[in-house]
Amino acid sequence: MAAAAREAAPHRRAPRFPWKIVLSLLVVGALVVLAVLATQLFRTPVYTVPDLVSLPEAEARNLVATNGWEITVERERSDVVPEVGRVVRTSPVAGVDLAEGEPFLIVVSQGPTLRELPESTGVRLSEAETTLRGRGLAVQVVEAFDEVVSDDTVISWSVPGDPTLVAGAMVEPETVVELVVSAGPAPRVVPDVVGHTVGDARAELDALGLALDDSVQEFSDEVPPGAVIAQAIEPGTEVERGTTLAVIVSLGPDLVTFPDLSGANSFREAASVLAEAGFEPVLVFGDAEGAIRSVRIDGAEPEVGATFRRGTRVDIEAL
Repeated sequence: MAAAAREAAPHRRAPRFPWKIVLSLLVVGALVVLAVLATQLFRTPVYTVPDLVSLPEAEARNLVATNGWEITVERERSDVVPEVGRVVRTSPVAGVDLAEGEPFLIVVSQGPTLRELPESTGVRLSEAETTLRGRGLAVQVVEAFDEVVSDDTVISWSVPGDPTLVAGAMVEPETVVELVVSAGPAPRVVPDVVGHTVGDARAELDALGLALDDSVQEFSDEVPPGAVIAQAIEPGTEVERGTTLAVIVSLGPDLVTFPDLSGANSFREAASVLAEAGFEPVLVFGDAEGAIRSVRIDGAEPEVGATFRRGTRVDIEAL
């Protein structure tokens, strides 16, 4: 019966090793390895952008020449990097990773930013200097006399390096701008007007921009009436335009009129009349209370109404 049971039981096979699964895994793994190797072998190289700012253009280009980037160079003016031919900036900037074949921009300086020349004519010197220096320009001041433009005001300006430049032109910083600034009217040289008539002296001074003060007058035996005896400022002295020159004008000799002495009964009475008229009475003979016998000036009898210099001596004889 046991034998019959063995014959009736089904036949069992021993388990097999999973070669197919293992083989599949091996194939997948090989493919992954190959993919990684291919990626490493064929991927595009990437490089980090170096800091090229302020480097000379040639040196900057040499530093990135082997990276395989598509390099473009542009030029512009810059106050940050004013030196001509040095790198102002790059795009992308330093520190960025950039693959081979990608575009890379290098901006190179053409020098500092240009400055615009302002109009300075008619401007006060302090304002003109502030504006020019604020734009990075140099200032050179030259003074000149001017009859119209007031003191410390710009008469004209120019750029000595290129006199053709006008307001609005663009120049580099530190360009010298020359300002011609008014020192006011030129000084006047006082003329010698002594001996000139007041009219002539006034005309001469007017032509020089000077004024005349002829309010002081004096008698003079040497200078004719209406002529200048003396002046307050020495000839040849430099003075400002508009200065007033005071002069002394001659009234001519100081003449007095001989009075009528017919009413004088004595030397004393005659002397009083003569002294009041401007004469110098002198008793040459006789008594001061005596009657007048003769009246003479330089040996001659004077006529009533005749003129003589003040202080003329009158000789009188009395009985």
